Amino acid sequence: MIDCLLMGTKKHGCLINNKDNELIYYEYLSLFEKMKGKNPITTLNYSQIKEVKVCYGLTTGVRFDSAQITLEVTTFDKNKYDIPITYYNTQRDDLKLFIQILQNSTLNIDDPYNILNQALETELDLISFIKEINKQIYSNK
Repeated sequence: MIDCLLMGTKKHGCLINNKDNELIYYEYLSLFEKMKGKNPITTLNYSQIKEVKVCYGLTTGVRFDSAQITLEVTTFDKNKYDIPITYYNTQRDDLKLFIQILQNSTLNIDDPYNILNQALETELDLISFIKEINKQIYSNK
């Protein structure tokens, strides 16, 4: 069984590693952030993580739409990290595998919109899938 997967790249991505019990975020930094000496790599051991909330973002543009699934990670010392798990080059099978690894982890996962289970079952592309979730959420209000 696979217990480690990198979504994106080591320039901008998220690595989940159930073998070493860690979540690593490779953040794409601006020139200003680099000049200030910000570390582009955030390593969080599972024992530091209080909760992982699954969120989504949807941007509708004139020429194209974009969608993203993000993990909002809260640590026991009350720090928060927004870690995207979908990137420009994300493939459906990779996303499904990442979700399975995440669900098999020891992390406390809060998925209020049931994004993870729906992503495993859908045949829709990411943008259509997120639009459908958005429609479900706002049609119930």
